[in-house]
Amino acid sequence: MNILLISRGYPSKRDLQWGCFERDQALALQVAGHKVIIMIVEINTRLYWQKLGISHSFEDGLDIYRINLPFPYRFISLISYKWTHFIRQKLALILYKKIEKEQGKPDILYAHYLNNIAVTCSIKNKYGIPLVGLEHWSELTKEKIPQYMQRRGNLAYNGADKIIAVSDSLRRQILYHFNKESFVLHNMIGEEFVSHDIRIGRELDSPVRYVAVGSLIRRKGFDILIDAFAKSDLKEKGATITIIGKGVERNVLQQQISSAGLINNIFLVGVKSKKEIIEILKDSDVFILSSLAETFGVVCIEAMCLGLPVIATVCGGPEEFINEKNGILVPVNDVEALSSALVEMYNNINNYDRDAIANNCRARFSPHVIAEKLTTVFEDVIESRGTE
Repeated sequence: MNILLISRGYPSKRDLQWGCFERDQALALQVAGHKVIIMIVEINTRLYWQKLGISHSFEDGLDIYRINLPFPYRFISLISYKWTHFIRQKLALILYKKIEKEQGKPDILYAHYLNNIAVTCSIKNKYGIPLVGLEHWSELTKEKIPQYMQRRGNLAYNGADKIIAVSDSLRRQILYHFNKESFVLHNMIGEEFVSHDIRIGRELDSPVRYVAVGSLIRRKGFDILIDAFAKSDLKEKGATITIIGKGVERNVLQQQISSAGLINNIFLVGVKSKKEIIEILKDSDVFILSSLAETFGVVCIEAMCLGLPVIATVCGGPEEFINEKNGILVPVNDVEALSSALVEMYNNINNYDRDAIANNCRARFSPHVIAEKLTTVFEDVIESRGTE
């Protein structure tokens, strides 16, 4: 099958996480035997210079096509979201024409995130290619969304042949905001995690090492996590938390850590590569997700894949795969509950079967498992379009 995957971007040394979900799925689909081409319509929102115009690169065995508009695009976006969408449509059609000429006509269009799905509708309508959209945008977890997002979502979800939501909570949000039903297919673990051994050993009397991964923004709830740790007696027991990520809240969080006297217990270590994250996870005992809202929580299954039990908030995703055998669920924005969970995990850490946690996680979320399910979705959409 020839798949054209429309992505936000692609991971690079300057931005390790931008487009990482799309990359992981593209590689999994390629391993499954499909031809996968990645298409990126750049919007100049990154904080560094990008090559303008059309470019073609070959990375990780994938053909990647980009089109990037000069800076005036950003000024246009301040004037009208309608115009930005119109321009992105035109750019997408220009880039698609080049891709088809060099790579052949795709069997399926596969777009990630609402804005890309909406833009890709123009390709679908002009060239008659079926379109599947995958949604995992955290903005949709909000009770109210902006009018432009409402209009663009109506276009995207009604224009695609099928919409996939990465969790049932997100499916309900799409139904709530857009009155559109979607199909649930969970996110996957990257091959980098699956290829590593399970982290199954720890010294029984050693202090517990907690770890968290995420952008240092309010939605991730790291301030709540710091307060929860401060309320416990874990400082005296020598427990530590390593927080991986960067963001606008870094200085505020560092001040909070200092004020609580936890500079020897909680460490903000900045952004890390996948390889570095894996090594930190393998050297840790418990993973924590303290978010206020998520669409799934890939970082949780990445940790579970390596055998770590998880403490997570009921924030719109983790509750679909966390249970008493692999972790603890706590309410959102509840310092007392999170503090109690930290202590409970500390006291019972050796009762978790790490081997079982990892094996169960891999059986549900490994690349080949999700790629097989995606293939079935694509085949069904192509077949249904052919019988119309």
